Amino acid sequence: MLLIATLLNGGCASMPKPPSPETREQLGRIYIMALPSSPRGEFHTFARGWVAGTAKGGTIASLEGLLYGLSEGARSSGGGGPYAAAATAIATLIFTMVGAAVGGVAGAVQAVPSKTAQQIEQQINNVLKEMDLSSGLADAIYAVSMSRPEFRQYGITKGVSGKPAAKESYEALAGRGFDTVAEIRVTEAGFQGGEGKRPYIRFYMNADIQLVDTKTSEKRYGRDFHYVSQELPYDEWFADGSRELARGFGQAQAALAERVIDELFLVTSFPFATGLWAFPGQPEYGACWFYPLYPKQKYTSLWYSIRHNAPGIHLLYTDVDSAQPLLQWEPFPRPRDLTPENESLLRRISDVSYDLKIWEAPRDFPERLVYDRIGITASSHRLEYPLKPHSRYFWTIRARYSISGRPQVTRWAFSLIPGNAEGMPPGGSCDLDEIPATNYFRFQTP
Repeated sequence: MLLIATLLNGGCASMPKPPSPETREQLGRIYIMALPSSPRGEFHTFARGWVAGTAKGGTIASLEGLLYGLSEGARSSGGGGPYAAAATAIATLIFTMVGAAVGGVAGAVQAVPSKTAQQIEQQINNVLKEMDLSSGLADAIYAVSMSRPEFRQYGITKGVSGKPAAKESYEALAGRGFDTVAEIRVTEAGFQGGEGKRPYIRFYMNADIQLVDTKTSEKRYGRDFHYVSQELPYDEWFADGSRELARGFGQAQAALAERVIDELFLVTSFPFATGLWAFPGQPEYGACWFYPLYPKQKYTSLWYSIRHNAPGIHLLYTDVDSAQPLLQWEPFPRPRDLTPENESLLRRISDVSYDLKIWEAPRDFPERLVYDRIGITASSHRLEYPLKPHSRYFWTIRARYSISGRPQVTRWAFSLIPGNAEGMPPGGSCDLDEIPATNYFRFQTP
């Protein structure tokens, strides 16, 4: 059922490229504008109610049965004969009917009750009525830009909510010395996933960011950003005055703001190989951008997958020797980058440093950022204070550097395993601006 469901529910993800260096040079002074928006809270799930679940599950499974029946019929009648066509037709009919019946039952069980789905949408919409998500995101983006001295060259200013009514209003901003308007609009917010009577669901938020020339009103650059939270039982999101949902809004705005700033102003096309095509046995296998030297990555075994009913290979939490560990990673440029063909580019690279982030991950999700350092000058770092004992953490690093004096950063490093994580396109990709929760480097303290 998984294959057909994947084909029915969407295609492969494509990561938009960041602005070119030429576009960034044209941005000049930037005025942040939160556009008015009233996103309706949606709940995207497999099916609502047992009737829809039965229909969808039966349809998907019957299609799989049809394909399986055709392949089995063709295999068993490979020698031909007068009854080959009839045998194939009978096999196909049987597998299709069995698939429809089994899939229908499974779909009915998997479906979220209609009343529960309605309650989820009603509650999220009640909360959204009281919020201005676009302004909140614009405030968060502005706060991030003000906290980083490298963005002072853009003279970033935040305006009030609401788009100017006419082109002349943008021209007025041009008259005040602004070259670009950053239009911020939250387009959608809601929940997704879940199955059964008490579905575990995730909060999501989508935002559209457009950079517009104040003189011509033409778009310089634009793209969408997407955030997905950890998974919680639906009733926990709305308990205690929707406390968890309020926390989810805050986490979404903070995460999106960081990614918007990075993508618009810092991340560039990486000058060397990302690590995506490394093979087993090579030191960089299984990691994008930078390979962690300590703690090393550990993966599940076949026995683990069977015992825990977790198909595929997954990352495990590596034990570290201290609550204040010395984390180590590949230096930049990496050993594999030091080749004769890269010699000219290597001479232009300077001012190399590293950023490090660590989150608490009690529920296998980066819930709370507990350590954040920018500009580490070595490819290792002893934490400046101890973390909680007997606790689980996610971590990642990236490199900052200059090419011919122009500041740049790599994307955040992460594991390529598992390769079937949500948001990961088929075949894997290192060009993700959001690390799937399953793919963070991780460790646990003694």
